[in-house]
Amino acid sequence: GGGGGGGGHEPGHGHGTQNPQDRLPFNTCEEFVKWLSELVTGMLIQAHVEGAWTAPTAKLFGASLIEVAYSGYESHIHNGFEGFKSELVDAGANSPEGRQGAGVYGHIFFGAGATLYGKADPVGWAAFHANRLKDWGQAAMGNSQYPSERAGNIAGQAVGNYIWDYLAGGSTSQAEFTNQLKGVLCK
Repeated sequence: GGGGGGGGHEPGHGHGTQNPQDRLPFNTCEEFVKWLSELVTGMLIQAHVEGAWTAPTAKLFGASLIEVAYSGYESHIHNGFEGFKSELVDAGANSPEGRQGAGVYGHIFFGAGATLYGKADPVGWAAFHANRLKDWGQAAMGNSQYPSERAGNIAGQAVGNYIWDYLAGGSTSQAEFTNQLKGVLCK
């Protein structure tokens, strides 16, 4: 799963209990990338207004993404997931657990959040690697979703690195940043 939680709240597992109308505003990879790009660009603009993009800001944003991976899971589990690379959503499609599906969002939020947090504070890396160890444990026990979970963690880490570079350097345009995210996530 996207980050340890258990009890059905672990990103990538369980069943959403909230009303489907409460879901987050995206149902395809393209919509998700657009939403994330606009969110991060808004942060970049705010950082310029305030005069600085700082590591503590990255840490806070990373913590927010990790929080969305956990508490937001009940919202995004109802989202569609069309257009994602098949390795992020399809593993386990023929298994009793079913395919990874909307669990992909939890992995992206967690992986990106832990990566941003980890660039600002080593504790973030500890959280990310503890989650990977948990996923490896699931793989050893034969969890059929493991390939998607592993791919989701790797993609989430790449997304976190692209967010960091975009916010820290500002040398990439929003269009380039959006294309980077699409390259990692979308078919």
